[in-house]
Amino acid sequence: GISVKAGDDSGNYSADFANKSGTSLFRILGDGNVNIADGNLTVAAGHGIDFAAQTQSPNYTAQSEILDHYEEGAWSPTWVAASGTIAVNGTHTSGRYTRIGRVVYIEGYISYQSNSSASGAISVAGLPFTAVTTGFGQSNNQAGGVSSFANSLWSSNAPNAGRIPANTATIIPNISTATGATITQFSDFNTGSANYSQFVFFGHYLVNQ
Repeated sequence: GISVKAGDDSGNYSADFANKSGTSLFRILGDGNVNIADGNLTVAAGHGIDFAAQTQSPNYTAQSEILDHYEEGAWSPTWVAASGTIAVNGTHTSGRYTRIGRVVYIEGYISYQSNSSASGAISVAGLPFTAVTTGFGQSNNQAGGVSSFANSLWSSNAPNAGRIPANTATIIPNISTATGATITQFSDFNTGSANYSQFVFFGHYLVNQ
């Protein structure tokens, strides 16, 4: 192989890769650090950054130490009713997400516009990734959750939380109290005006590799 030696501090470098104009793009420094002056580090699909050299906690068994996914972007929440349909208010509906490894952090805002014979339990669809196939809990059926706040724009039982079932891309809004949780129903909506029944939420969930 090729051996290149230089100084042993950050002021010297062992290798310097430049473009045809002589501008340095990538340097291996004498202290072991790597410097990318301009550009991104691109990793092939299915690979990532390996943290195997770190000291593991004695209280767990590592399943993976490779960071192989980072992504951020926007998503569009939609209402789903057990029966009929619910239209969202497009001006007051949006979502953002950041995925780091297998964890997806989400935030969103969805509000009511109109409906066509809607009834029954309500959910919010359109999450950017499908949740992990096998979740947590007694039946391994929960993958994550969100928190929210109750407001006066609902007829009753404004949701203050929500769960994300395993193997879905859906949030089930509910109102949580000291005695339990009740799934939000369409009858809880305030349908007197568009932009009522707002659900603002923040949370995270787990996905498959």
